[in-house]
Amino acid sequence: VENPFAGPVSFAARPGQVVYVTLRVFGDLDDLNDYSPTDFVAATGLGVSAHACNDPENIYPSVDCLTIGAEKILLDKSGPAFALASGDTIPDEFPPIEADRVGGACLDLVGGMDPLVSAVDPSGIESISCSLVATGQQICSSSEPGLSITLMSDPFDFDTAAQISCTAIDGKANATTIQIGVAVADRTRPTIMGPPAQTTLIAGSESGKAVLMLEVGLLASDIVDPNPVISCTASGDGLSIPAISLEEVGPGSYDVNCVATDMSNNASSEFTYALTVIDETPPSLINVPGDITGFEAEGPDGAVVDYTPPTASDTAGNATVECVPASGSQFSLGPPETVICTATDNGGNTAEGSFTVTIVDTTPPEIIVTQDPVVVSVDSSGTASVDFEAQIEVTDIVDLNPDISCTAAGGDPLPIGDAVVSCSATDDSGNTAGATYTVKVQYGSSFGVNFSKGRIKAGSSAPLTFGWLDSAGSNRIDSADANPLVTARTCDTNEVVLNPGEYPGNSDLRYDASRNEWKFNWQTVFSDGSPIQGATYCVQVMSMKTGQFIPGIGEFTKIRARD
Repeated sequence: VENPFAGPVSFAARPGQVVYVTLRVFGDLDDLNDYSPTDFVAATGLGVSAHACNDPENIYPSVDCLTIGAEKILLDKSGPAFALASGDTIPDEFPPIEADRVGGACLDLVGGMDPLVSAVDPSGIESISCSLVATGQQICSSSEPGLSITLMSDPFDFDTAAQISCTAIDGKANATTIQIGVAVADRTRPTIMGPPAQTTLIAGSESGKAVLMLEVGLLASDIVDPNPVISCTASGDGLSIPAISLEEVGPGSYDVNCVATDMSNNASSEFTYALTVIDETPPSLINVPGDITGFEAEGPDGAVVDYTPPTASDTAGNATVECVPASGSQFSLGPPETVICTATDNGGNTAEGSFTVTIVDTTPPEIIVTQDPVVVSVDSSGTASVDFEAQIEVTDIVDLNPDISCTAAGGDPLPIGDAVVSCSATDDSGNTAGATYTVKVQYGSSFGVNFSKGRIKAGSSAPLTFGWLDSAGSNRIDSADANPLVTARTCDTNEVVLNPGEYPGNSDLRYDASRNEWKFNWQTVFSDGSPIQGATYCVQVMSMKTGQFIPGIGEFTKIRARD
């Protein structure tokens, strides 16, 4: 710069007085660095000598000499310097500042206990202030110091950052103004809390499922977003993918995971709880058998009954059916036996149905007559006692000991002749069977036909005696009712010479009650009275009462007749 002090500088002084002359040069740093005051010299007037300190002609060596110097004075024309409160240089773009309320943040860059931006200057700072270059949504309250910074849509899109102008004034009234971009971002997670409204749901009676409303009762909060969105999913029994709200799921236990998301897509920590869907609807039994009646017993223990068990349907899944007694079980004869069928679903709900099984015995016993007719001989009393039941065999499929009753038309004991025996068998169920057989009561063994002479002359009489003994063969019995018929024929030609019931000539038949014997006097002649021929004749007697023969069937008493 031009030297503002060019030319003489005059002052008055007494001889011997020390005068200090200082050249002060003011300017900024560059000017001062470029300037050197080398042309300043001392001169005197009025004949007085003045000497600089370094002048050898100085006549006042004992005092301070005239000092000629230069003092550079730096002028304070620079404004304050801005920096972060930490001392670091302020960047052109601040890292995103966290939003502290809905819509953004109320930001006081230079005030408060912990300012973000500061300024320094050797002369001190008189004031520092910041303002928005362009105003927008009012975020700060009327009582809050600070600037309303709107939340950016994208935390890293600095083109949308708020532009702030900050001015600092130092003690010399120098001012410095900077413009910085400040972005406000929302990176704070919302919070979610419970309890949920429902942790237990009841499955519908028709659908067998429950509609999930997983978010009900949960609350979410966020410093920026007044309405964070809560979304929940459930996973558990039978789910291949998680279920969401308003989806229908069947009974089971589910783990519910919920997350709240704000408008900046910040997600909360997971909130989890357990949810149980309960099935309280019982299953339905289908095709329960009707009562089984009149099922015939197969033996004393009743009968094995097979039936088709019912099936079951359930709105919530499968159901099993169990019937007691089961199909193929043994059912007893008697009163109806109840079969209870129970359907049980996966939730433990049950439904019952029942029917009865009645085993009956309508089959009568079977009577087998082991011998018909039964031939017995009379005892010495002329009658016979017979064990009627011993002549039959009785079986029954159910009753091992049916009641047996037998009666004979002729009473007991039986007289000689044929008697019809009627037997009945009745089982415990009242079924009755009947059978009859004939008992032939006969004489015992016979005696005769006795012919003491052995042979006679043809045409003469042959006296014959015969009769019957008791069953023991030791006593003759009364056979007056025997109605015997005597027959004679030639033994070799089988020619009948005496027809039964004929009494040719003087032949006669009479009964000797005193001896219990029959006597037959056969006059060996034909019916016309002519003598029979000489031959051997076979004589046989048959009782018309009992049909017994004397000597026996196919047996004869031989009489030799000669001409």
